[in-house]
Order: sequence, then C-alpha cells, then structure tokens
Amino acid sequence: MTKNFIYYLAAIGNPNFDKKIEFLNQNLNCIHQYYSSYDIFINCYDELPIESFVNKEKFPFLNNIIIVRKQGILSQLWINNPKHSLLQEYDYILFILDDILLKSFHIPRLIKMKINRNLQFISPIVENSTWPFMRNKTYSNLFQKTKRLEIYCFLLTYNDFISFLDLNTLENYNIWGVDYMMTHKNISCGLSTKDIVIHSLPSGSNHDLALEQMNEYFNRNGFTNRNEFLKIYPDPI
Repeated sequence: MTKNFIYYLAAIGNPNFDKKIEFLNQNLNCIHQYYSSYDIFINCYDELPIESFVNKEKFPFLNNIIIVRKQGILSQLWINNPKHSLLQEYDYILFILDDILLKSFHIPRLIKMKINRNLQFISPIVENSTWPFMRNKTYSNLFQKTKRLEIYCFLLTYNDFISFLDLNTLENYNIWGVDYMMTHKNISCGLSTKDIVIHSLPSGSNHDLALEQMNEYFNRNGFTNRNEFLKIYPDPI
C-alpha cells in the first residue's frame, strides 16, 4: 500500500541555518493543510542538531522523519543516496531546496494539473528565480507549458524523481545546466502559475566553478558548451 506524500528536503545546513529552519517550519505547516499526516526526508550536509528542530513533538503530524547525513553539495547528496529506495512507497514527492518558502501553494491543484497534463516535472512560479519565465506572474492561464524548469521546487512521482536524478552528475554538483538537459531529454515540464514560492536566500555557489562544471556537463552530453546547446534549443519556453 502506497503512502500519499513525502516532503523531500534536498539539502540543509549552513550558512543561514536558522533562517532555513524558519522556512521549513512554515512549509511543513502549509503542507499540513492538505495532509493530516505525512513524512519527511532530510538531507543534512552539516553536523547540526537537525533532530532538535524537526521532531514529532514539534510536528506531531509527521509520521516518519528520515534523516541522511552526508558531506557534499546538492547532487552529491542525492546520487547514490542509500535511503532513496524508501521513496518508492509514496504517491507524490515534493522535492524542495532549503531556501524556498511556500507562499501560495495548493497541493491538490498541482497534483490535478500534473495528472491532467501528463507532466513529469511540475513547478510553482518562483519569485527571485534566475530566469524570468520562472517568475512571470502575467501568465493568463493556470498552466504554462515549458521546455525546462529551474530547480527549486518540483512535485514528482518516484519514477519522475529517478528521471531527475538521472539528469544529475557528481561532477556537476552545483547543478547548473541540468534544467537545460530537461529539454534535450524531452522531459514534459510545466508551471502551475497560481502556485507561488519564494527563493528567499542568495545563491552560495562559486560562479566561476559552477560555470566550468556546467560547460563540462554540456560537453559530456554532446555539446561544446551552453551557447552551442542554445543554437539547437532556444530559450526559454
């Protein structure tokens, strides 16, 4: 028997840990509007007492609290994660970064849209996202088809989650360029334009290193660099 829903916190740790815990508290209570009980999976990359902040005393509606401690950055925490097999038990996985705050977020609407549109990856609008199409609030419809999605917050099934992991590599741990590869791999993507989250903290990535990793990532996928990729797959939607 499958379980309905799990909140998959992709990574949490310093810097700004206290702020990230605030976001997590608000987000868990937001999800509780739609699920009387659910589970959480936490990837923690610091030696921080995460159990002191996320436990059944503070969140009695959390059934199972799964914590994986591992040093690394983003995809280094996901690839070869020993507990991912547990995710097969769930109908839906909310993949979310630790600097995302749910602002206007309606889980039943997202699920319905994902099913009706036959989408693999569905995202809310993301305030303060890098790319304008991800934060465009002028879309006239509830749904906007896209070629790719910036990686902040996705609603996924287990099979979709595996497809997402397959786009990632250990070498490109800052995950720049992974959104572009959704286009190349013909992954069906869309935005729920009335669901909104806030990217609430600045990126801590080393931009020069992340850019170098991204161009190597494109090269491993058959493209010299991002510019060559964009000649074949123009931006943005």
